[in-house]
Parts: sequence; C-alpha cells; structure tokens
Amino acid sequence: MADIGLITIAGSPLEVLIPVWFYIFSGLAYFASAAVSLAVSYYSFRLYRTSKSKKFAMLSVVFAVLGVAYLALTLSSVYTYYYQSYFREELGISLNVFNRQAFNFYYVTSLLSYVLLFVTYFPKNTGKRFHLLYVPLWFSSLTDFHIASLFLLAFVVARAAHNFYKFKSTNTFLVLAAFALMAVFHVAILLLPFDLTYYLLSHALLAAGFVSLLIMLIRVNRIGRR
Repeated sequence: MADIGLITIAGSPLEVLIPVWFYIFSGLAYFASAAVSLAVSYYSFRLYRTSKSKKFAMLSVVFAVLGVAYLALTLSSVYTYYYQSYFREELGISLNVFNRQAFNFYYVTSLLSYVLLFVTYFPKNTGKRFHLLYVPLWFSSLTDFHIASLFLLAFVVARAAHNFYKFKSTNTFLVLAAFALMAVFHVAILLLPFDLTYYLLSHALLAAGFVSLLIMLIRVNRIGRR
C-alpha cells in the first residue's frame, strides 16, 4: 500500500498523495517533540519548587501545553496509520477532515503556549505604562498560524539574545539557541516548498531547540543540588 489518500495543504487547492511511511516518521517526530517538551516542563517545575521563580513556573506551563499539542499530532499520525482502511471507505469522514481537527487543536494550543512565553519574557521593569498585546488568533490556515507564531517568538528570541549579550554564559546561549531554532522551524515551514523530507527536517530543528532548553535546565538543576 503506497498511499492512503489526499491531504489538502494549507487551505490551497493543491492536493498530494501522502505515503504510508510519512505517518510512521511524522508520528515519531511529533512524539519526540512531545517527550522533550514534557521533560522541559518537568525540569522547569523542579526549578520552580526550589527557586520559587514565577518564570520557571510559566516555562513549565508553556512546555506542558506544547507537549499536549504534539501528543495530539502523534495520536493523529498513529490513528491514521493503523486505520488506513477506515479512511479509504466512504464512511462520511475523510482524511482531510480528521487531520484538520488534529491540527486545529495543535494550532490553538501552540499559540496559547507562545502567548504565555511572550508574557514570561516581557520586561517586568516597565513602570506603570500600559502595554497591549494583539495577536491574530483567528487564523484560517497553516500560514496564519506560523506567521502569528513568528510574531511572538521574534520578541522572545530578541530578549534571549539580549540576555546572552549581557551575560555571555553557556546557559544563556542554550536558551538563545532553543528559541532561535523554534523560530527557524516556523520560517522553514513557511518558506520551503512542501516536501515530506523538508517537513521532517524542520521538525528535527524544532526538537533540537527543545533539547537545547532541556540541557540548560538540567545544568541549572545540577548546580542547584550542589
């Protein structure tokens, strides 16, 4: 069985046949991202318990939400792979509809986590000035989601770059690398032509960003135990 059906790309009229192997590797990529996200959440929570820093508490929530988002995509890939015959039959539910629901959940939860991340890195010493954050959350396609994500991550990357320039430490570099790779993931999905290999490589960059942040948290946890 070489393929299982047509997938509509980002709301465009273009449709492509998705090979079966893609659902195996995409499921593994999503699961890796989910696992590392939840590990980041766990280590952030451990740091919160010892330091009582609200930033670590927020970071724990952010990556817990991201972990749930990628678990949803993992379940979508696994379900699609193991129930291919269900989507081949005319049972009233197409593969496009099923995947769209899973990705819509991923879009909403991921953007929620990025908004929380934005708030976490927003300067606290801004006096009594009122700041309004406007984010276009009523997206209608994959493109809108990635543009909104870049809008939020650009600020976080800038703040991380400022911290690295100020302290020039290994930990601040790991944080900068983490958020920069997350931003590169969204840029790659936006600019690269749709290709299954490019798609998986882009998610590898995202997972590398999560790993970079996880390494930083493990380092800080070890220092805290000394």
